[in-house]
Parts: sequence; structure tokens; C-alpha cells
Amino acid sequence: MDAETQTRVLLVGAGLMGRAMALNLKERGFAVTVADVDSAAMAFFKQNRLSVTEFTHLFATKIAVIISVVNAEQIHDILFGQTNDGSQSHHRLADRLHPGSTVLITSTIGPDDLQRFASALQSGGIHTLDAPISGGPNKARNGSMSLMLAGDEAVIESHRSLLHAMSTHIQPLGAGLGDASAAKLINNALATVHLYNHCCALLAAENAGLEPEAVNRLVAASSGQSWIGQERMSRRLAKAQPDLEPQARMALLAKDSALALAMLKTCHQPTSWLQAAADCFAHACAAGFADADDSELITFLRQRAANLTCT
Repeated sequence: MDAETQTRVLLVGAGLMGRAMALNLKERGFAVTVADVDSAAMAFFKQNRLSVTEFTHLFATKIAVIISVVNAEQIHDILFGQTNDGSQSHHRLADRLHPGSTVLITSTIGPDDLQRFASALQSGGIHTLDAPISGGPNKARNGSMSLMLAGDEAVIESHRSLLHAMSTHIQPLGAGLGDASAAKLINNALATVHLYNHCCALLAAENAGLEPEAVNRLVAASSGQSWIGQERMSRRLAKAQPDLEPQARMALLAKDSALALAMLKTCHQPTSWLQAAADCFAHACAAGFADADDSELITFLRQRAANLTCT
């Protein structure tokens, strides 16, 4: 194993994607330590013989920090220790990192937030890689997820083994920090639209007297197919054993599509192609589906249609 592969890795955020990445990297020989505020998540990692740490630990040598949390507010709290209400938390990870360390931000956030974090980290001699990910926990677990990547080429090269262990589908987007985050928002905006349209189409098929599962198979082999629509609905509509275990929570696409809308407005671009889908995800979350798998959008749409019929 070469010197770069020996890089110590701190993974912050033990959700579905973070957990999968940590296990994948451990199996590939990386010295992985995990940090999270969720005690149950920490117990899982201890059971799987991964090292865990508190945010208060001081890192006296250079490490690679992979941040995999929900939003920019959580990243700000983790790195700089300030919450939305202005109160100080005990995290302040940026103060505990050795200069020359690298922070890989894999969360889906706005490009302005990414640039803000990178600038603050740079003042402490810490590098940033803009590295949002896509593909779900199964692909994160086997290292086949997509990774959109922007940052200084020398920093990228110094972590080449780590990056290739994380992803077999790295999409380079140049040196501009924030460019990968912007690209990820465009990707997730399309995913939001595709899944919304796919669910609407299957409900239309159902109302026309067709079997949704059969139509879903037909679409998968025809010009109307989309990866997210097929992946989600194949699980959701399986008659023998529907898979409703959350793989990607509804709240995530609601959050990401709202960020994408804000970015489009800032760029003075049309938003109509995304607005209806984004609104639907937001309404589904408000109706109690926020923590459900996003394939449950079809259930929300079916309930909404029933309510409209009743009124």
C-alpha cells in the first residue's frame, strides 16, 4: 500500500451515505475514523470495528476529512462551531485540524456556501475539495457511486487513491471551487423532475386501467425511461415484497430542488421546468413524508388525488 493510501481519514456524518463510504474505505485498507452526534450510529461503527472520535479531538498530523451531512448549516456548525441562532457549539473542527489537511465536502449544498467554507478553511492552511456524490448507499458501499470533483489539481493528485477508492465514476469539473456543487444541483434538479414525472405517469397509467408495474417495465425498455424513476419504482412497485426502506429520504430532494431553484433565480434562468416538481416534494414533506424513501412520492400523489376527488 503506497504512502498516500495510508492517509488517515476522518468521516463526519454517519447517515446512509456516510456509513456506506466508511465501510467501503475500511475494507480497502484506509485508516478510517468516524464522528457523528448520533450515539446509535457510533455504536454501529464500534460493532464493525471502526474507530470513532469526538469532535473535540485534536489532530496533530495531516488528515483527509470527508464531510457527509445534510446541509450547509450542519457543515458550518461542524467546521466553525456556530449554529443558526448564533450560539457556539463544541465542534469547531477547523480549529482542531493540522495545516495541510484536506476537507472533502460531499454534501449537496449551494456553490456560494461551498466557496465560503473553502475561504475560511484556507485562512487556516486547510485545503478544500468540492466533491458532491450521487448514486445512493449501495453504490457508495461498493465504491461505484458518482463523484463530481472540483479543486486544485495538486490537492486532487495528493488524494488520488482515496478518491478512486470512493468512486469509479469521478467527474472532473476543473479547479473552480463551487463548480462541482453547482453541477450536483443541476443533476438533482433533473432527478427531482424525472421522479416526479415518472410517478405522475404511472398514476396516469393506473387511472387508465393499466397495471403500473407492467408500465414501469415497459418504460424501462423504451424512450421514456429515467434511471431514478426506474430504480425507485422497481423497488416500490414490487408485488412480492415492496422495498420501502429509506434509501434516499424525501427531504433530501426537497432540499436540493429548493437550492437549485435559488441558484437558477440567481443566474436569471427559467425555473418553470423545475418548480412543479420542487413544490410537490415540499408538500410531501409537509404532509409527513419527509423521512420516507423518496419513492413514496407516488403514495403522496395518490393521496392528494383522492383528497381532490373528495372535495
